Amino acid sequence: MPASLAVTLKSSSKEVGAKGLQLTAALTPNTLLRANGRFVIHFPEYYGGAGDSVYMLNSLGPECFGTKLAVTSCRYNPSLRQLTVGYSMNNGKDSRQRHSITVTTFKNPVSVGAKTGFMVVSQDDEGRPIGQSPVLTLGGISKPTTFD
Repeated sequence: MPASLAVTLKSSSKEVGAKGLQLTAALTPNTLLRANGRFVIHFPEYYGGAGDSVYMLNSLGPECFGTKLAVTSCRYNPSLRQLTVGYSMNNGKDSRQRHSITVTTFKNPVSVGAKTGFMVVSQDDEGRPIGQSPVLTLGGISKPTTFD
């Protein structure tokens, strides 16, 4: 599927390895998003070799909220490293407007610099793909961690 969803990612902190943060995905579709549907956010490995023991999200309870849409579900699958966010447009209509999804319990990467390997797929309410972002990079993680 060609890239048909422009997405920018932003963490609520620039500190390396910080936890309990918010990650916001600003989404601009090139195709019509359905009034009800899903976004699936694919996360890369937290760090090389992290495997199935450390994740960028706490799987026990991420919360999601959106702009111009109501979040109807928010589930993280650690084995697939995928967050599935169900939504319903506030106006009840299909849309090409810019939207954003924010998720809690995010952990910043453990090194300074950009982290690549994220991807977002939009789906209708039955899980059929509508659009897809290219491979995404989270940048701006530039503040060293301090130790007490």
